[in-house]
Amino acid sequence: MQDVNESYKQNIFKKVESEIQSIKEDAIKIEKEKYDLSESLYSLRKQIESLEKSKSEMEIKKIKLVNINEKKNSLAELEKREKQTNFDIDMIQKHIASLDEDIAKFKGSIPLYEEKQSQLKQKQKEEKEQEIKIAELRKKFQ
Repeated sequence: MQDVNESYKQNIFKKVESEIQSIKEDAIKIEKEKYDLSESLYSLRKQIESLEKSKSEMEIKKIKLVNINEKKNSLAELEKREKQTNFDIDMIQKHIASLDEDIAKFKGSIPLYEEKQSQLKQKQKEEKEQEIKIAELRKKFQ
């Protein structure tokens, strides 16, 4: 080995120690940054998880809302059909009442109809008898 001045050695040792100290400080800073980044990453993952959960809940709510709207539309259609059916029932009941009135009017006419029908049959019978008599008379005179 060469003989080197003691102060030079001291300066080199100090410089090396200074560099080692700087490297240690840098290592500590890097370790702290690594820890901070790890914490930030953990926090971001939790936020992402929370947002994904919130998104899923929103999608479920959207599906439920669509389902509710479909049921509202179906209910509105059923109410419309019920209204139309009630209107139809009312019209049919009015028609039935009208027919009942007409039947009541015609019931009074039934005995008269039956009497006229009987008279018509009697007249038709008499007419046939007359035709037979005329035919017999014509036979006699021929």
